[in-house]
Amino acid sequence: MGAGKTLSALLSTRVVEAGLTIICCPNAVVGGIGAWGWANEITNAFPSCEVQTKTWTPTWRDPMGQAPRYLVMNFEQFQQPDSEARLVAFLDTHSIDFVVIDEIHYAK
Repeated sequence: MGAGKTLSALLSTRVVEAGLTIICCPNAVVGGIGAWGWANEITNAFPSCEVQTKTWTPTWRDPMGQAPRYLVMNFEQFQQPDSEARLVAFLDTHSIDFVVIDEIHYAK
C-alpha cells in the first residue's frame, strides 16, 4: 500500500498512448463521488480523460474518441448470467488497447 502501483499503471497507459483502457478491480476500489478508487485516481492524474464505471454500455462525452478513455469494472461485472453476451457486444463496438487487473488474487 502506498507504493504508487495505481499511478504507475495509469502512467503506463499514457506512455503507450492507449485509447481505451479496461480496469478490472474489486468493487470497493472502483471509486466514484466522494470515494477513493480507480475512477478518482484517473480523474485526478489525467483530468482530460474520460472515465466510466460499471457499465458495458458506456456513454462517452467525446464521440470521436480523441480523449483517452477508461472503463473501470468490478470483478462481479464478469460473473453475471448475461456477462458473456454483454462482453461480446462491447468488444464488437470497442477496441481495447490496455487492460489492468488489480488485486488479481480476487479474480476467479
